[in-house]
Order: sequence, then C-alpha cells, then structure tokens
Amino acid sequence: MKKINNKWYDDRGNNWNCDEYTEEQADKLSKTLNNCSRCSGCSGCFDCKENPERIVSKPIGSRKKSTTVYFNEEEIQVVCGCFHGTLEEFKNQVEETYPDEKNQYRQEYSAFIEKVEKYRRNE
Repeated sequence: MKKINNKWYDDRGNNWNCDEYTEEQADKLSKTLNNCSRCSGCSGCFDCKENPERIVSKPIGSRKKSTTVYFNEEEIQVVCGCFHGTLEEFKNQVEETYPDEKNQYRQEYSAFIEKVEKYRRNE
C-alpha cells in the first residue's frame, strides 16, 4: 500500500480513503479483489474465490470494459467499474445514465442484462 493524497493505493490502482480505512483494512480488502483495478473504496463485492459463479461480459459500454455479475442463493450483484449493486439497481443506473433507448451503450448494457436474466430463468 502507498499513501497518496490521503488515499491508500494498491498495486492495481484501487484506492481507499485514509479517513475511512486504515492501511491494514485497505490491504485486507485489496487481497479479496479479483481483476479489479482503479476502484475507489470498494468493499461490497462478493469474494470471487468464495463465490465463483459469475458471468462476465465482453468489453461493453463507454469504458469498453467487462461487466461482471456474481450469483449466490439470495441475490445477484453487478460490478461495472465502480458501480456495485443489484441487477435492478444496475438496470436503473443504465437507464439514468443513457436515457435515449437508441444509445449504443444503453443497448449494449441492456443486451447483457437480458442475457443475465435469461440465464437465471434457465437455472
């Protein structure tokens, strides 16, 4: 961990505010992350090692990065950049960010959401 501008940074650029996290807490959270980079303050993800059931998109959206959906028996969690939340919250965020239904990025995210919903129905 390196301390830069009141944030702890790991070697992948993930960071945690020093006012909210000790160096030890940030280091512990960093070790639970899998393929995460440049996220800030993340602590709500499923641990990929403990919950390997997931779907990863091809690079989509304005960032042209993968979106990952994690499953457990109770819920579905979406991780897209620094967004972490339920599938419903993700749908709402996509619609809010891209209000035009014809927007390319909205269509990409919507197609991925449909794929996830179809997968869950067929389980």
